[in-house]
Amino acid sequence: MRPEEAVFTSAMVSKNTCEEKKRVDRMALFERVKGMHSSTDKTIRYEMKVLVTQIEYEVETVTDPLSGKSVRACMDDEGPAGSSLTWLSYENLLKMHAGFATPIHRIELMLGHEAFSAGKMYRALEWIAEFCLPIYLHLPEALSDADILSGDDTPIKVLDLSEALKKEGENIHQTVDESLKWRSGRADGKGDKKALNVTLITGRVTEDPRSTIHFFRTHIGSYGNLLTRILEIRNPKKKKIVIQGDLSSSNKPEVWMREKFEMIYAGCGAHGRRPFWRHRNDDREFCYYVLQCFLIISQVEKMIDAVGRTEKSITKYRRYAKLAWKAIYNRCQAAITGERPTITTDSRHAIRQWPPQTYLYDAAKYILEHYEKLTYYLKEPRLNWTNNDQERGLRFEKCLQDAAKFKGNRNGRTILDILRTILATCTAAQVEVSDYLRWIYKNRDHLKTNPQDYAPFAYAQCLDTLKLKQTSL
Repeated sequence: MRPEEAVFTSAMVSKNTCEEKKRVDRMALFERVKGMHSSTDKTIRYEMKVLVTQIEYEVETVTDPLSGKSVRACMDDEGPAGSSLTWLSYENLLKMHAGFATPIHRIELMLGHEAFSAGKMYRALEWIAEFCLPIYLHLPEALSDADILSGDDTPIKVLDLSEALKKEGENIHQTVDESLKWRSGRADGKGDKKALNVTLITGRVTEDPRSTIHFFRTHIGSYGNLLTRILEIRNPKKKKIVIQGDLSSSNKPEVWMREKFEMIYAGCGAHGRRPFWRHRNDDREFCYYVLQCFLIISQVEKMIDAVGRTEKSITKYRRYAKLAWKAIYNRCQAAITGERPTITTDSRHAIRQWPPQTYLYDAAKYILEHYEKLTYYLKEPRLNWTNNDQERGLRFEKCLQDAAKFKGNRNGRTILDILRTILATCTAAQVEVSDYLRWIYKNRDHLKTNPQDYAPFAYAQCLDTLKLKQTSL
């Protein structure tokens, strides 16, 4: 699995092994206990448990009686000041709530420990979001110069905007809204949009896959609107940019932004495939032919992952995918025109022509009209053939609609966006969240003014440098 597709760098549960011996109760089961023959065999069983460990620290304080200087042992390695939780506890709470979409009150019931009450866990996660806010606001700036941006969004209906707007005082969402804008206008200029969406935009800052950024944002608008906000700060010299999405008009940047850059749109192969699966019973021969071609395309990508995803291997194997796409194109053209392709169809079977305003006609037309965009990834080795990664990243949003602590207002939604962004980007960088939080906390004085030095990928590079020094020694 590619690092940018992984859910977490590591699982929440740590592994442990132990050995135990099971003895036969000779006194109870035999009439005599001496002279018996004994043999053993090995069997393995697994025990799963959730363990909350109370750690008592004896913290030393050293005082110089002459100068009066007093120093207490630093606890930054264990957890943030004023908190009773360790960095590992913060990581696991982040994974459970922002990753697995487990509502906080259910985590409280599951753990059943006073140190993990709903209020304490909420404050702990809110603290992570506030502390990581400078990094969250920096990530769009880093994304703005990416060569390829992929994204998607999903609607949500759990936010009470009227209640959120009545709240007074400085909230974390106000800072984010000033930078990224909360509400976007309609394309026709007739007022503002009303749909509330969660958008996920993914981009790679360097050639290293660990530099992948997954940026979440809840706002009134669409993927295209958030793209516009991000591209406003793009280096004007970097004219060419590839944008991948489902090719709807709402996923394109605003018109004035399109005129500034050379934008190439790449489609999602999964969007082209889905109608043929949904309506396969209408024309099984046509649909299953196309679906088999899409299966070949998918298998090609798996083969590339198996041998190693390099530019050479991608170019080598995707030539087979190109043949499958050509077969799809010919068969879809036949379904619309009724004319038999010269190669792709057995002449013993009749070609069924689908009239306009039918599902399969629209499915075939979509392939023909967007063929260049759907197959653009064949020319660009860094591009995936679908944007399924972004769709999977938004899947937990449906789980959160049921019940979650952060769903009630704009401030809570912003907190959740920050938590998911940090978690997903740490995973792409292949760094442990607890180690990352410890690192940026130790550098907290420098973090606020230089957040670019403390992104997850920066920490991964720091670890690389440290390993290199240790190796040289």
